[in-house]
Amino acid sequence: MNNIDAYKQIHEQGSKFGARPDAGGLTKNIDKAIKSIENHEFHSILDYGTGKGAFVNHLRNTLSEKYIIDGYDPAVKAWNNKPKGKYNIVTCIDVLE
Repeated sequence: MNNIDAYKQIHEQGSKFGARPDAGGLTKNIDKAIKSIENHEFHSILDYGTGKGAFVNHLRNTLSEKYIIDGYDPAVKAWNNKPKGKYNIVTCIDVLE
């Protein structure tokens, strides 16, 4: 079994795995980061290793519609389309174990 297959299995077995908008508590200062994004000319964000997309959904619900916010996770069917194009910000929170 390769790493992606193992990761798929973990996601399928654990409904809460990869589903926290605060990335398992690692993003304690996310509100400050979001305000910083709003104060700059950034317009696109990619959450690489998005799990079930909770952080992407949080950003989409928090930031205005002018932002392009995408997620990618090769182990989760809903998010396994490889991103195309360029992004101003790429997050990779709690992905590398």
